Amino acid sequence: MINKTTNLIFCLTLQLGIDSLQGEQLNKFPPISSIHKEISRDACGKNDKMDLVERPVIPFSFDTYNRIDRDTTYTFDYLNTLNYDELIDLIITLDWWEIDGLFEYSDDSYEFYSDTLRMQALFDAVEERGNIYTVDAELGIGVLVELIRSGFYLAFYYDDLNFLRDFDFMDNTIPGMDAISNNPNFGLGTDVQTSVVKAFGAYQGIGMSSIHSL
Repeated sequence: MINKTTNLIFCLTLQLGIDSLQGEQLNKFPPISSIHKEISRDACGKNDKMDLVERPVIPFSFDTYNRIDRDTTYTFDYLNTLNYDELIDLIITLDWWEIDGLFEYSDDSYEFYSDTLRMQALFDAVEERGNIYTVDAELGIGVLVELIRSGFYLAFYYDDLNFLRDFDFMDNTIPGMDAISNNPNFGLGTDVQTSVVKAFGAYQGIGMSSIHSL
């Protein structure tokens, strides 16, 4: 029954637009960015064709009032000025498109991602919120995962960030995956739960997974 549930969530995750791993270190290809992704649906028995997605669709539940109210984007130059607590407090209030330069290499994004203590603060934030999210409150897990994935995506293409792809460092993503999947609210039902499942698949897509989260 557990395996059937896991397979169902995995297939639905692919259908929602996320490439999730199946418990292996798949470091041959880079993490798939939100901007430009190729998703194989063969794992769910659909077909062996690759679907090309140019840009994610804004969630149906997106609050247009918030979109009007938040017409400011935040650059990596600005994010680098924040301490770790300030950074987390800001990021969890944003949507990924409000972070200017996500998945783009620059001196500022290099400075941001080369700070391993900052990255650990982001890992810890995912784990903390993975333990306590509810069916009605996602707690910023999705945007935190996107911010982290951006770093690993850049690390695949730029040698000066390649240290992020060291397996020992990538292991830091596993506690967050375990927290998310072991939360009793993990599954499909509400829009929030769907969002968390998508974030979970994206987090696995970095290239690591845990036997406990399968």
